[in-house]
Amino acid sequence: MAGWLALMLIMTIAGRETTHELNVFQIMEVRSILSLFILYPLICANGGFAAMKTSRPLQHLGRNLIHAHADSDRPGGVDRIHHADLDRDSCGRFSR
Repeated sequence: MAGWLALMLIMTIAGRETTHELNVFQIMEVRSILSLFILYPLICANGGFAAMKTSRPLQHLGRNLIHAHADSDRPGGVDRIHHADLDRDSCGRFSR
Protein backbone atom coordinates (compact mmCIF):
# COMPACT_ATOMS: atom_id res chain seq x y z
CA MET A 1 0.00 0.00 0.00
CA ALA A 2 2.81 2.41 0.85
CA GLY A 3 4.48 1.59 -2.46
CA TRP A 4 1.29 2.38 -4.39
CA LEU A 5 0.85 5.67 -2.53
CA ALA A 6 4.46 6.64 -3.22
CA LEU A 7 4.04 5.80 -6.91
CA MET A 8 0.88 7.90 -7.18
CA LEU A 9 2.65 10.82 -5.53
CA ILE A 10 5.63 10.51 -7.86
CA MET A 11 3.37 10.26 -10.90
CA THR A 12 1.41 13.35 -9.82
CA ILE A 13 4.55 15.41 -9.33
CA ALA A 14 6.06 14.18 -12.60
CA GLY A 15 2.84 15.03 -14.46
CA ARG A 16 2.78 18.54 -13.05
CA GLU A 17 6.42 19.13 -13.93
CA THR A 18 5.88 17.77 -17.44
CA THR A 19 3.20 20.37 -18.19
CA HIS A 20 5.97 22.94 -18.53
CA GLU A 21 7.23 21.11 -21.65
CA LEU A 22 4.19 19.30 -23.08
CA ASN A 23 0.49 20.07 -23.28
CA VAL A 24 -2.11 17.89 -21.57
CA PHE A 25 -2.99 15.87 -24.66
CA GLN A 26 0.65 14.95 -25.28
CA ILE A 27 1.03 13.84 -21.67
CA MET A 28 -2.09 11.67 -21.98
CA GLU A 29 -0.71 10.07 -25.16
CA VAL A 30 2.61 9.27 -23.48
CA ARG A 31 0.82 7.79 -20.46
CA SER A 32 -1.34 5.61 -22.72
CA ILE A 33 1.66 4.30 -24.65
CA LEU A 34 3.61 3.59 -21.46
CA SER A 35 0.60 1.79 -20.00
CA LEU A 36 0.36 -0.39 -23.09
CA PHE A 37 4.06 -1.32 -22.80
CA ILE A 38 3.63 -2.13 -19.12
CA LEU A 39 0.52 -4.26 -19.71
CA TYR A 40 1.76 -5.96 -22.89
CA PRO A 41 3.43 -8.92 -21.07
CA LEU A 42 0.19 -9.58 -19.18
CA ILE A 43 -1.82 -9.39 -22.40
CA CYS A 44 0.51 -11.87 -24.10
CA ALA A 45 0.44 -14.21 -21.11
CA ASN A 46 -3.38 -14.35 -21.23
CA GLY A 47 -3.89 -15.11 -24.91
CA GLY A 48 -2.87 -11.87 -26.59
CA PHE A 49 -5.10 -9.32 -28.24
CA ALA A 50 -7.17 -12.08 -29.88
CA ALA A 51 -8.49 -13.03 -26.42
CA MET A 52 -9.89 -9.51 -26.05
CA LYS A 53 -11.77 -9.59 -29.34
CA THR A 54 -15.47 -8.87 -28.94
CA SER A 55 -18.40 -10.25 -30.88
CA ARG A 56 -20.38 -7.01 -30.35
CA PRO A 57 -18.17 -4.12 -31.54
CA LEU A 58 -21.12 -1.87 -32.46
CA GLN A 59 -22.63 -2.18 -28.99
CA HIS A 60 -19.31 -1.19 -27.42
CA LEU A 61 -18.94 1.74 -29.79
CA GLY A 62 -22.49 2.92 -29.07
CA ARG A 63 -21.98 2.65 -25.32
CA ASN A 64 -18.74 4.63 -25.51
CA LEU A 65 -20.39 7.33 -27.61
CA ILE A 66 -23.28 7.62 -25.15
CA HIS A 67 -20.86 7.86 -22.23
CA ALA A 68 -18.75 10.49 -23.99
CA HIS A 69 -21.84 12.54 -24.81
CA ALA A 70 -23.21 12.26 -21.27
CA ASP A 71 -19.81 13.19 -19.85
CA SER A 72 -19.61 16.31 -22.01
CA ASP A 73 -23.09 17.45 -20.95
CA ARG A 74 -22.35 17.75 -17.27
CA PRO A 75 -20.19 20.47 -15.75
CA GLY A 76 -16.55 19.48 -15.80
CA GLY A 77 -17.09 16.65 -18.26
CA VAL A 78 -14.85 15.95 -21.25
CA ASP A 79 -13.87 19.59 -21.40
CA ARG A 80 -12.14 19.38 -18.02
CA ILE A 81 -8.88 18.50 -19.82
CA HIS A 82 -9.27 21.58 -21.99
CA HIS A 83 -9.88 23.78 -18.96
CA ALA A 84 -6.96 22.24 -17.11
CA ASP A 85 -4.76 23.20 -20.04
CA LEU A 86 -6.14 26.75 -20.08
CA ASP A 87 -5.79 27.15 -16.32
CA ARG A 88 -2.06 26.52 -16.63
CA ASP A 89 -1.60 29.45 -19.03
CA SER A 90 0.25 31.94 -16.88
CA CYS A 91 0.16 34.71 -19.51
CA GLY A 92 -3.64 34.84 -19.68
CA ARG A 93 -3.65 34.55 -23.48
CA PHE A 94 -6.64 32.20 -23.51
CA SER A 95 -10.22 33.12 -22.76
CA ARG A 96 -12.98 30.79 -21.68
